[in-house]
Amino acid sequence: MPARSTVPLLPLHRRQVLGLGTSAIGMALLPPFARSAPPPQTLAKETVFHTQFAPGDPLPALKTLTVVEVPNARGGRCALGEITAANQHQQIDIPLKDMANRSLELTIRLRSDQNSRCAIWLRPAAGERRRVGDLANVPKGWKEAEFRFETGPMAEGTLEIVVPSSWGAPAGKVWVDEITLVAGPAMVPVPYSPQAAEDFPVLAKDATGTVWLASLVRDNASRRIGVWKIVNGERQPVAMLDESGRTGIDAPALAGTANGCVLVYPVERNDRWQLQPVWIEGSSGTATKGTGIAAAGPSNFAPALAVSGNEAVLVWEANVQSQRAIWSCRLSPGSQSEPVMVSAADAASSNADVVLLPNGDAFAAWDSLRNDASNLFGAWCRQGRWLPERQLTGAAFIERHPRLAVKGNEIWLAWQAQTFLRHTVNGVREQRIAVARLGQAGLEMPVDLFQKVANGRDYLLRPVPQFDPDGRLWITVRNSMGLHAGWLPQAWCYTGDTWLGPFDLWPDQGRWRPVNLVWDQRGQGVAAIQRDDLPKGWNQQGVRPDWLYDAQVVNALPAELPPAQPPKLVPLAMPETEFHPGQRIEASGAKLPRQQADTGHGALTLFWGDFHEHSDISVCQRRGNPPMHDVYANQRDLEMLDFTAITDHGYNYDRPQWAHNGEQVRLHHDPGRFVTFLAEEWTSDQNQYEPRRSYRRYGHRNHIFLDPYYTAFYDSRDGDITPRQLWKQLGGVEFIAIPHQLADTGNCPTDWDEIDEHLQPVAEIFQQRESYEYLGCPRQADRALKEKGHFLQDAWEKGVIIGTIASPDHGGGRGKVGVWAKELTREALFAAIRARHTFGTSGAKIGLLFQQGENLMGDKVQGRPQELVFQVRATAMHPIKEVVIFRNNQIVHRLEPGAKNVQFEWRDQSPPAAERLWYYTRIHGEDDELAWSSPIWYLA
Repeated sequence: MPARSTVPLLPLHRRQVLGLGTSAIGMALLPPFARSAPPPQTLAKETVFHTQFAPGDPLPALKTLTVVEVPNARGGRCALGEITAANQHQQIDIPLKDMANRSLELTIRLRSDQNSRCAIWLRPAAGERRRVGDLANVPKGWKEAEFRFETGPMAEGTLEIVVPSSWGAPAGKVWVDEITLVAGPAMVPVPYSPQAAEDFPVLAKDATGTVWLASLVRDNASRRIGVWKIVNGERQPVAMLDESGRTGIDAPALAGTANGCVLVYPVERNDRWQLQPVWIEGSSGTATKGTGIAAAGPSNFAPALAVSGNEAVLVWEANVQSQRAIWSCRLSPGSQSEPVMVSAADAASSNADVVLLPNGDAFAAWDSLRNDASNLFGAWCRQGRWLPERQLTGAAFIERHPRLAVKGNEIWLAWQAQTFLRHTVNGVREQRIAVARLGQAGLEMPVDLFQKVANGRDYLLRPVPQFDPDGRLWITVRNSMGLHAGWLPQAWCYTGDTWLGPFDLWPDQGRWRPVNLVWDQRGQGVAAIQRDDLPKGWNQQGVRPDWLYDAQVVNALPAELPPAQPPKLVPLAMPETEFHPGQRIEASGAKLPRQQADTGHGALTLFWGDFHEHSDISVCQRRGNPPMHDVYANQRDLEMLDFTAITDHGYNYDRPQWAHNGEQVRLHHDPGRFVTFLAEEWTSDQNQYEPRRSYRRYGHRNHIFLDPYYTAFYDSRDGDITPRQLWKQLGGVEFIAIPHQLADTGNCPTDWDEIDEHLQPVAEIFQQRESYEYLGCPRQADRALKEKGHFLQDAWEKGVIIGTIASPDHGGGRGKVGVWAKELTREALFAAIRARHTFGTSGAKIGLLFQQGENLMGDKVQGRPQELVFQVRATAMHPIKEVVIFRNNQIVHRLEPGAKNVQFEWRDQSPPAAERLWYYTRIHGEDDELAWSSPIWYLA
């Protein structure tokens, strides 16, 4: 990032959080919201560090830099650093103490010989560091660079001045002449509301200039929509909206009207989601509900609004005929039109936004995966009629989440562009944003967009464009604060050919929620920010009763800015990337034809799924794990799976987040096309064996619930109980427990004494860490144990009856579940998994059927004939180099077909007279992909 703007920030009293105001909300008094901003503290600025490197001056910690004599330096001496190769750096450290919630101003006088880089980082004493400033190219002449930032809750730590740096810049020398660090008045933190959690805040301004706020309010498992006015920097409660008979409410859309606002939010009743419009009159605050809006599908959600006067255009996502598409209708306080489909009927489309132009035309944009690419599309609505869609972008990134803004007759859009590690679809490698104007010849972007803002080093997401009253372009973003932390809300300003920023809108983290920005009647920029104290690491154990999150309305924009100038634009040119969605689709065999089979259990169909994936809710690798709706889209449209369960850690949930999880499960369930399960990962990292053993824990297990409305979640860190004791607590709940990381040393291996053939019917043989089949197996996990006892073959040898699946665990496709089931429903899939009619693959779809007469893989057979004839059928997108059949963990038959389709019989003419026999097959492709069947057991 470039150096922060040197324009003075607002005085403290104008930069404070605009408090929540009084408690009366709508027709009820709600004391939990009775709070307002405390008065600003009066604390003079103080210089906490200054040096000119002159004799007697204090010196920072010079990490390999040296102090040298320089005649034209202010103190006669400088710190000199030199690097000679790419991707190297040196740094200067300044210790910080008692700096919680302070405003810091850092001034550095420096120059370079080759335009190397300078970056400023804050490193807390505990936790991950965050970048707070960046000078992309240090000039060859002396420059005073100024950086301004907030410490947030960091009390002690280190200010790191990384200079010189050749990360994205030339190697060379840098001379640092003078360093001054000034600490300003402490920010006045606004306390969290302890009784309720606010989420997904949105702002809008009506034609009178009144600013409106709406947010999703959760009180334990309850959900409502709150509405406020923002008057003179204070919230004035207007309404708290609830719905009778509802089982879920999702994030609202909000727009200002002639005198008031209209909001639309999804409401769930009887397994169906529809959109509820509510019109609020500005002077009286009267709320009038309109008729529910829905396309024919069961899920109608993700609304977006554009309003002119009291006429609104609404767009949203619906799953009519199990296909995700964009729908639209027009509505006013007394009427609404019939919904119409705006996007193509044969392509998955999501995440729409809409704007209105002064002439009454509407324009909508959305993202869509088609032709093996994920790009943006849009359509015009003229004279009340939607015209055919057009493709807007064509980059190799995963391009999603467009947001629109209007400047006069111009349409601007911002969106996010992702790539993933290798061929995965989780584990984000790049998280850029893009912004462009829709021109006659295509999209036009600001200059230096991908050098100064979306530079590829920061992980930016959910951009929102807006224009201030003078016509400057503003982009709000969320910037990752670390691999395991949340996201910092920031804003950038673009005028002429100059980027200003980033400006931190709040000094600490929140979730990925977009940040709305409007300008109030006083011309001040106001932002709505979701914030919380979600864990940034594993040091916070167990469900925290004080886990707090809410919405804040803040004014943290600079008081003065350079004069507005027309933006300089160039044709959109996205950065180069090695990633392409089509490569991932091909590598995963996603388009393997549907397979069916007549078996001893009737006519069955092979369905593909994933029972172990994480979203941003999990603290581990939070930055790399997309939000739940993006994970679902990747699995459904890139992996082309039939079912899934997102298994975030139980210790990262609280009741409101678990309720949100369940709502997302139900919103993304497409009957007959994409089945979603409610799930969590029960992670027994802290449970101690009694008496002590060398491995002291029970292992990790994913719990998959049949009921998507199940209200309880379980955290192994809140009580030292065994898996059996937990399963007893669950009582009659329909669930499946799946052990994973079976023989892993980095976490904890599976305890094969904790078994239940009905509740724990399958185990995860493979995930992104690789295989746990047996010690020395193909593609064995790097962190696997060096001795037998916890691998899956070891469980079978101990007499455990358990089938085989695979799933990725943060790996986005590195592991799949194959299930032979009667139909694609939650109930049929559960029945097939309990019967162990399953297999796992290392990532690619490899169809596998393993039978013996009427017996199917997973079956447990009492007695056995003297001769056993097995049938193997395998289909892959690449040639199969090897098929092996195991008997009691020993290979008894091997075939090297070298073909994509394999079908054969093998006869075991003299099975040994053991009390137990088990047989399974393993497929190994020429592309090094693997597949493992569940065994067939024969018991004497």
